[in-house]
Amino acid sequence: MSSPRPALHYSPPSGWVNDPLGPTWHEGQYHLFFQYVAGRTTWDVACTWGHATSPDLLTWETQPLALDVGDGEDGVWSGSVADGIAFYTAVDAADADRGRVRRALADDASWTTWRKEDVVLTTPADDDLRAFRDPFVAPYRDGWRMLLAGSLTDGSGALWTSRSDDLVSWTPPAVAASGTDQGSLWECPALLQVDGRPVVVISVGGPSDQHAVVYAWVEDDDGDRLRLAPWQRLTHGPSLYAASGFHDADGRPGLLVWLRGIGDVEAGWMGAHSLPYLLSASGGRLVARPHPALDGRRTGEVPPGLLPAVADLDWSPRPGDVLESPGLFRAQASEEAVVVAGHELPWSGERVRLVVDGPVLEVFADGGVLAAPLPATGRDGVLEGDLARVVVQRLA
Repeated sequence: MSSPRPALHYSPPSGWVNDPLGPTWHEGQYHLFFQYVAGRTTWDVACTWGHATSPDLLTWETQPLALDVGDGEDGVWSGSVADGIAFYTAVDAADADRGRVRRALADDASWTTWRKEDVVLTTPADDDLRAFRDPFVAPYRDGWRMLLAGSLTDGSGALWTSRSDDLVSWTPPAVAASGTDQGSLWECPALLQVDGRPVVVISVGGPSDQHAVVYAWVEDDDGDRLRLAPWQRLTHGPSLYAASGFHDADGRPGLLVWLRGIGDVEAGWMGAHSLPYLLSASGGRLVARPHPALDGRRTGEVPPGLLPAVADLDWSPRPGDVLESPGLFRAQASEEAVVVAGHELPWSGERVRLVVDGPVLEVFADGGVLAAPLPATGRDGVLEGDLARVVVQRLA
């Protein structure tokens, strides 16, 4: 049975997609880059930078490749865009975990074609270093700050930091933070200002915590080493990983995240991206909510018992309440969590928002975000379930 394609979550026409990269508002539209492997539905070292554009963060049009392999590289891996400059991880297949940072400049105002420039950072000559990649560049204080992520040989995840005044010359990368409490590999860092406070967001993998996005508020910064508050978890469930920080057209901080396990091998595509999230701070926590662009798609209530293939659900449960669409998903509230598709999302009595988009379910609460793949429906655009206690709203 084929899987429906999501309507509001970016997915490729064909091929493999993973990390979203460098979402940027530029010349009246959003540009999204992403790790892409054409012609197959599995990951490969020879990743490229795909490219898509959107007027609203929800309706995406795929563009030609922005960056391809070659020019001394076996893979063009994750990175970011700052001030119209792409910073990416150039890798060699023989030692792909230890990347180097290279710049690329757009050849045109539409950012359709890009020209690779020089390498600006190489892997530090450190016997304790195991993995090094994923540059995220952001304005910070009176210059620019680059964060990179990876791991050390002692089993620690690690962050490195580098500084620049001109986005060309960079200080040697120094270990900014490390630890074993959040898995053995840190990836895809982001440094954002949320409600006036700097926060670091990373994706973590390893034996202690597979595939989650976590964050820590920056408490102090001496230029190299970051003093971070304790890490807290932002995402839950099997799908969300590899977050990319961005600012929307109004300058508000947000995230886009890779959705693992979404796709249709028989149809020749695999991978999707989350809804755009808007970030805020509340009670010491980082809170992610669907970007307000989604609110403009709400057009009215759908009668209970019928859930369209794309739906936005507001649910205010009491402990013990169940929301179920048979054969699709089941959500049940307890005193401390909402259990959705067998996965827990921390919850303390606030409203829960569920967004169904074909094969994707995303659930939002103050305790974080949960995402999971949904089974194929077998019916064009209609899912059945008992939603009698929930306001269900169809999306245009």
